[in-house]
Amino acid sequence: LLELNSNSLAVFLMVISVFISLYAISKTGLDFSFEGASERRLDARRAFMPGAFTSYVLQATMNTFTPILMFIFIRKGKFVHCIIPLGLSALFFSLSGVKSIFLLVMLAGMFGYYDRKGRLPFVLKAILIAYFIIILVAAGELYFLDYTYVGDYLLNRLFMKNALIQEFYFDLILNSNAILSGHPNVTYLVGEQYFNNSLTNANTNGFLTSLAGKGLAIYIIELVVFSTIIFIVDLLYREDRNTLWMLLICLMTFLLVEQKLSVVLISSGILIGLGLVFLMSNKNRKF
Repeated sequence: LLELNSNSLAVFLMVISVFISLYAISKTGLDFSFEGASERRLDARRAFMPGAFTSYVLQATMNTFTPILMFIFIRKGKFVHCIIPLGLSALFFSLSGVKSIFLLVMLAGMFGYYDRKGRLPFVLKAILIAYFIIILVAAGELYFLDYTYVGDYLLNRLFMKNALIQEFYFDLILNSNAILSGHPNVTYLVGEQYFNNSLTNANTNGFLTSLAGKGLAIYIIELVVFSTIIFIVDLLYREDRNTLWMLLICLMTFLLVEQKLSVVLISSGILIGLGLVFLMSNKNRKF
């Protein structure tokens, strides 16, 4: 059985990141502005067609590999090396307009920092404190500037907009007779019916998307699969105490806010990440 340690895993992920970054740059231009993020998402969707191998690798690098790199470097105290995942985050934002990668990398860095300090249970409190600080900053901006950048780019995207989209999904479910069969292309259907734009891919909670798009049976199956993954990972973590298991589960639940479970596991690379960590699962091997 192939065995990995954190150093070889980091090298492997960096090699993949370099190759997919060079390929992505050759396919689309760089633009670091927040205003053009929506247009860049559409351009990236055209450049990296769904189902293409390069599309899978790009999403996996953004959503799983880059956060893992951040965790490893912070956990091992290689703070200068953190420039690599931070630079990748900025690069992928410039290519695809996806801002959530910054939150994923920050979450991974937080895991690495508190794991290094031996205070991993404090991560949840740190996340709540961060939310509270964001709300205070947004309130201060609104009071002094009559506009809040933090509220517009963070709070709106994390809470208000997602809650609105979920409301549209529930409206679609409650006012249709397709609860058992679902609606094909439901994300674009919601975009067309509620945002009056057929190009809008209105993603929301992965389980809600499955319920509205695939029907009740698939929804229940995905819940069982998700619960099974959590159960197995919990057993593996009890065996080797590798914090990467916990990080990957947190990344998975974060991604489920806007992606279906199948997309999270396959396209976003969580399944690959779990497999790589499994290769490190030797209770006699130190991190």
